[in-house]
Amino acid sequence: MNQILSQTHSSSPHFQVSTTFFSFDKLKTSGAQSLESLTGGKIAKLETKTGRYVILNESDFQALHGLAQDVQRLSMGLELVLTAAQAVEAHGDQLSITMLLQAVRVVGRVPVLPTQTGHSQAQPENLDIEDDGSIDFSAPTPRH
Repeated sequence: MNQILSQTHSSSPHFQVSTTFFSFDKLKTSGAQSLESLTGGKIAKLETKTGRYVILNESDFQALHGLAQDVQRLSMGLELVLTAAQAVEAHGDQLSITMLLQAVRVVGRVPVLPTQTGHSQAQPENLDIEDDGSIDFSAPTPRH
C-alpha cells in the first residue's frame, strides 16, 4: 500500500488564476491571444449570468483528468480491500484471508495512469475550405 501512496504524478496541479473575464463578449473580443498565457497551471475564469467557468489548457486538463481517474481507481481498490477485511473479520477462514491478501496484491500492483500530452488537430472531412479559412456549408456533403 505504501508503494501506491508513494507513486504520485510528478506534478500535481496547482492552479493560479491568470485572467478573469466577466462576460463571454470580453473573452471573445480579447481573442485567442488572451489565452496564450494559460500554461503550466495558469487558468482563466469566465463569469457569466449563467455561471462560472474555468478555462485551462489541454496538458493541464489531461493531468487533472488522469489524477481524477487514479483517485477513482484507488477508491474502488480500497473498497475491495475493506470488503475482504470485513469477510476475514466475520468468517476468519482461510478463503477469506486468501481473498484479502489477493485484494491487497491487486491494489498494490495498480500502476499510475499515464496522462496524454495533447491531441492531434481535428481535420474536417469532405469540406471545401477557402483560402481565407472560411467553409462553405451550403455545398452538399456526400453521405457514407
